[in-house]
Amino acid sequence: MRPAASSSVAVAPRRLSRLLTGALVVAVVGGAGCPAEVPVGENGGDAPVENGDDLVALEATPEALDLVVGDTVVLQVIGRQRDGGRVDVSNRLLFESSDENVLRVDDTGSAVATGPGEARVLAAVGKVTTDIPVRVTRPTPPRRLVYADVDVAAGEDVDVVPDTDARHAEFSIAPALPDGLFLDETSGALGGAATRVVATTTYVVTATTDAGSVTGSFSLQVVCDPDGAVP
Repeated sequence: MRPAASSSVAVAPRRLSRLLTGALVVAVVGGAGCPAEVPVGENGGDAPVENGDDLVALEATPEALDLVVGDTVVLQVIGRQRDGGRVDVSNRLLFESSDENVLRVDDTGSAVATGPGEARVLAAVGKVTTDIPVRVTRPTPPRRLVYADVDVAAGEDVDVVPDTDARHAEFSIAPALPDGLFLDETSGALGGAATRVVATTTYVVTATTDAGSVTGSFSLQVVCDPDGAVP
């Protein structure tokens, strides 16, 4: 049985601080109360991880980050218990980037690559920590943008995703697509359903990034379908 908490006991919010050695500790600051939340591990048992006392290690996914400037990623961290069980510690984690000019990370583990270089993300639950190496490079000019040709009936759904190495690109197309079809400006995917017959036409798509641009083309033909076409 857990002893009753004394009114003189203060349990405060945690603040992440760094020792001169570079290790992480959890500092106790002002505030009062008693922690009531007890996460439940995958084995169904109680997992008292408020201070990391029941944990032997943290496991991060991914274990390392190799990103391009502008990339975003959500870090997933699981606590490993002494009995071999694993427990969700997401509501207890503290994150810190060693260099926010390379990578910024918030309290939820959402990270964005801000500049080229190398850094480390430190995640902690109490005194239990894990260290995630990060490498961020500058974007390179895109070189590939390939579409499959499209031959459909009027009213038939179109879903074409390009094969491309363009990242964080804006896509545009010429000439304008026929009514009912559209080009997703962020992914370059072609979708919708044409409402009328269209003779074979070549369309050119351009993907533009901060590092450069690349073009690709496809042919589109829409044939008659009395049930799908708009009169």
